[in-house]
Amino acid sequence: MKILLIDDDAMWAQGLVNYLTLIEGWEVVLRLSPTDGVAALQENRNDINLILLDIMMSPDQEIDEEASNMGQDTGLLLLNSIVELTGGEVPVVLLTTRQDVERSQYEGKACLYLQKSQTASEIANVIRGICDEWTS
Repeated sequence: MKILLIDDDAMWAQGLVNYLTLIEGWEVVLRLSPTDGVAALQENRNDINLILLDIMMSPDQEIDEEASNMGQDTGLLLLNSIVELTGGEVPVVLLTTRQDVERSQYEGKACLYLQKSQTASEIANVIRGICDEWTS
């Protein structure tokens, strides 16, 4: 399985990457900015099985700072580009520390959102379940 992780929290993301690659045996492509994430998706479009996307990221040239609510909604805006690039055929899981994400903000675009406070093992279990569901 090949996962694209887009998250600007390098320490947290690298911890998750280590778990997913070393324990689960999955390939993970980590990108630390929205622009790099979109570029990685374009390069690996046919190989990506699942995308993990942080909601709160620093905006860059891919995402306008004002439109992103000063970074609070960067991932939600990036989600639109991801769905357009994948045709909605790759499951997306949103990651966040926020408590106020409303289903209407991502419904029809992402499978669900997970709190970053969950353990890597719990996140892996969710990923496994989603991929099983999408491939059956």
